[in-house]
Amino acid sequence: MCTYSMVVGHFHDRFPQFQQFPPALYPDFSELVRKARLYDEMMKQRDCPDPVKEEWQKKLEQFMREKYGMEPSPKPSA
Repeated sequence: MCTYSMVVGHFHDRFPQFQQFPPALYPDFSELVRKARLYDEMMKQRDCPDPVKEEWQKKLEQFMREKYGMEPSPKPSA
């Protein structure tokens, strides 16, 4: 399993309703996700996010952007 999926899965399990995600935790979460993706790229892990987790993350990003004006850490570029 890729690291990205494990990281997002941990937070998805803790906050199944993305609206309950603590805004103070979001910058750290976003940076952790960015680093997990980078690690997966470096280790040549296949792109393996769970569609449910990926959808949750997209909704969380949209929610944080709209409600708090918070942007996620930029995705790594190859």
